Amino acid sequence: MNSMEKAPTPPGVGASIKGGGQENELERTLPLLYYQIVLCTSRKRFEENDENFNKVDFGLIDVEERFGICGKTINKIIKEHYGKTFSDYIEEKRLRLAKTLLEQTDKGMSEVALQCGFANYITFYKFFRKHTGTSPNNFRQARIAERNIISNCN
Repeated sequence: MNSMEKAPTPPGVGASIKGGGQENELERTLPLLYYQIVLCTSRKRFEENDENFNKVDFGLIDVEERFGICGKTINKIIKEHYGKTFSDYIEEKRLRLAKTLLEQTDKGMSEVALQCGFANYITFYKFFRKHTGTSPNNFRQARIAERNIISNCN
């Protein structure tokens, strides 16, 4: 199945299989098994293809379109496997990337902001400060100071 195809409807979903006035066991278990298979394959595909998280306009709708899975299901997959919402997952990835760029490069703050998926430095600054308690520049300066102390000890 390519990344744009929608998952097929599972057998038994939408069909009514009744027997003796009680719901048939197959009707109850087949959709659940199918759902678990979709969750496992979707998680793998999502992890392999979430490279667009740092695009400025990236959002849940992009993932819905790419995988053909509704946003509610995507949120459920991420919540079950990562313990967080889609938004929190993306924010965490952006924050990790920002920290890496600030620690390992000398790129300007606006360039770091754009590479992490923020339209401008102000938005990036507010996001970074909210999640770390410090500004991006102070974070970078602290890491430089830590490296200098470590290198002077060796």
